[in-house]
Amino acid sequence: MSALVPNFKLSIVTINLNHAAGLERTIISVKNQTSLDKIEYIVIDGNSTDGSQEIAKKYAATINYYTSEKDQGIYQAMNKGIARANGEYLLFLNSGDTLYDHSVIQSFLTYEKQVPQQDVYYGRIAYANKNTRAAKHKIIPSMELFAIDSLPHPASFIAKKLFSEIGLYNENYKIISDWIFFFSAYIAQKKLHYIDLLVTIFEPGGVSSNHHVSYEEKLSFIKDFYPNFLIDFEYLNNMRYFRLSRLHNLIRRLLQK
Repeated sequence: MSALVPNFKLSIVTINLNHAAGLERTIISVKNQTSLDKIEYIVIDGNSTDGSQEIAKKYAATINYYTSEKDQGIYQAMNKGIARANGEYLLFLNSGDTLYDHSVIQSFLTYEKQVPQQDVYYGRIAYANKNTRAAKHKIIPSMELFAIDSLPHPASFIAKKLFSEIGLYNENYKIISDWIFFFSAYIAQKKLHYIDLLVTIFEPGGVSSNHHVSYEEKLSFIKDFYPNFLIDFEYLNNMRYFRLSRLHNLIRRLLQK
């Protein structure tokens, strides 16, 4: 595959394990970008056995760096991608996720010129379900946000230097290390800048969709590193489900009338 070329503005990192069809969709969405010359594309495969490696070979001209070897999980794979990236910013586009349209990266580059030198530029995601694509609304970083949610990882352009300042993704957790990274950046008062851009169509159903495991891991992390935030963290989570249950009951009563 083509050799690494330095000085890219953006490195897109795709991790994959036995999701050949999703990998092909993701690669095509990168290949079709109007600003492809500004993009370094990195694919980290976990030694797939379902034809994913053949898909990568098929699109070798689009991929700047590719490896396929067994790893210890999604965050180790992402960290491998970070180590190989030469771009000023990184976008993590996992197999199955696709860029919203052909001009997404060009739009990001325009925003970056208008408001330069931010640590993270984050846009919005849409969810690729069977019959609907509902875009996630604008979110504002706050302690309340990080108690119940996070920045949209598949729609965040992260300055590579931030991984030196905050640290790489913590490989000791299964599904919350991107949340830990963004939470740590927020606590460190890094520049988190919203851009009005629908970036990614996100494919639900992966390991990150397990909300119970996510909550338990977040609770463990808060207990270990931010124990003074524990009471507020639990309260905000309980209030979230209380509000959702009240809304659900209200809708049910209205439908019964």
